[in-house]
Amino acid sequence: KAILKKSGFICGFLFLIVVVLVNVFASQQKKLSLNRDKAIVVSPGLTVRNTPSDSGTSLFVLHEGSKVIISDGSMKEWKRIRLEDGKVGWVPTSDIEII
Repeated sequence: KAILKKSGFICGFLFLIVVVLVNVFASQQKKLSLNRDKAIVVSPGLTVRNTPSDSGTSLFVLHEGSKVIISDGSMKEWKRIRLEDGKVGWVPTSDIEII
């Protein structure tokens, strides 16, 4: 009887540890999937504009491989980006790859 109690306690404790670990990993995966705010420029010479339109004023040019932060991803065709130095502007979604 004592052995049964002891093995039941150990199994319960191990089950609790597994449940906690699964929840921690699930939480991390959810956070990663929701936190899709970084991107890489995939086109050479990407012109960043002041509005989400090809007719918007050209602000500056980014080179392929540049890292950007997406500050507004609500539009399908355009993303508002921010650079580490604080510069902001709009780029076509097709010219960046979200990471």
